[in-house]
Amino acid sequence: MARKLCFCSGKPAIDEDITKIDCDIEMSSLLFGGGAEAGKVDNKYPIRETEIRGMLRFWWRATMGARYLNYQTMREAESAIWGATDMPSSVNVKVSVDETDVQENTEQKIAYNNNKGEWRFSENYSYILFPWNKPKEPEKDKDYLEDECGKTICKKIDKFNLVLEYSVKNFNKNIELQVKRDIKEKNAVATEEEIKIKVKEKLRYLELDGSDALKNNIETALKAWINFGGYGARTRRGCGALYCDRYSFKNNDEIKKYLKDIPNNKDNKDKKWPTLGDVFISDDNSNDNDKWMKLIKIYREFRQQRTPVDKNKGDKHPHRSYWPEPDALRRITRKHSNGHEPMNYNPDKVFPRAELGLPIMFEIRGEVEPGKNVVPEKGERFSSPVIISRSLSRSLPVFVFLNGPRPDKVKIDNETYPVKWVETSPDNPRRVNLVTKSGSALDKFKEHIKQEGFKSLRESK
Repeated sequence: MARKLCFCSGKPAIDEDITKIDCDIEMSSLLFGGGAEAGKVDNKYPIRETEIRGMLRFWWRATMGARYLNYQTMREAESAIWGATDMPSSVNVKVSVDETDVQENTEQKIAYNNNKGEWRFSENYSYILFPWNKPKEPEKDKDYLEDECGKTICKKIDKFNLVLEYSVKNFNKNIELQVKRDIKEKNAVATEEEIKIKVKEKLRYLELDGSDALKNNIETALKAWINFGGYGARTRRGCGALYCDRYSFKNNDEIKKYLKDIPNNKDNKDKKWPTLGDVFISDDNSNDNDKWMKLIKIYREFRQQRTPVDKNKGDKHPHRSYWPEPDALRRITRKHSNGHEPMNYNPDKVFPRAELGLPIMFEIRGEVEPGKNVVPEKGERFSSPVIISRSLSRSLPVFVFLNGPRPDKVKIDNETYPVKWVETSPDNPRRVNLVTKSGSALDKFKEHIKQEGFKSLRESK
């Protein structure tokens, strides 16, 4: 029996003006988190309308919001569609989940890792599911394994139904509210006829005029969420991936057609919000799960470049990283274990991998090695601009990149350090594989995946 979940706040009044978008959505990878409590699945409401509304708002900003030149104008258009604290939403989100489609996780089990002394997921998944790694605690292990891992951390959701109800009438009322607010702020007055004229002008200014404008904005955000996003935690690494027969892209041409209408603001550093950038795709005939693991492997190996293990020499653990951050921490803290002095070819206190997402938690071997969290200069988090899309991976392995502000500096113990690795020692031949000449690790990763056979669908032939 399907369980109907409650409506979100800000729903439009039900009248003859309501139009519905009704779609069945499959979840093609395990759901992690997504509940009201961070990192946990809500057993009563595993798919929540408030969560979906937030994701649609994010992807609207990343796609349709990319055409606006400044944040204020983008926010006006966003508020008219998705609502604001002083304005109801023009879109109502409804979800129904059949209880038989919510199953316990049997695909991935957490297991004890003797090397790390932690409960971790299997090797292929532990890299992307590290937030759930947990130190071994005998008095709590049974509860953790039986209760948290099996019931609250992840679930297998076969499918759910999503209905978006939108009202052009309510949308026009929101525009009218904005017009009246603008008039009031100017201490002016206007007749009803003048207000109607200003509403039309506002719609044109916000590029929201036309009979299908609201529908196009909603469906553009919905397609981006289904194809490039997901539901729950770790969606940028392929968890909670979605598939909808009506809205999922089936081939390169469909993606290119969609991207043609989305501005690519990769050279605009002034945008204060993330927008959809490059989409890299590869021809791969392997099965869905293999494609996903290959994408993870490519990304992991780029981020963790180091001298490889030589089993013929008795090596048990990977050698030191080629990246400069570990040595930067050693220089900053003036601590290191025996045999791990900072290398001459890493002379700079720089953190280029910050471009790939923050915080970064460094855990360096050795009793006196400095374990530190590297955080943004402002705030606590900088979301990764690299998305590994499994939603498209049924037929297409895809890396998706978000444009937007990148961190220039990071903070460690209230001290700031640069991100870009521009200066380098001539003794460091490894740097050429890590960053571009301008010092960017993110741009270098794009070059790296091109060498792996990926092609950008944004670039002209």
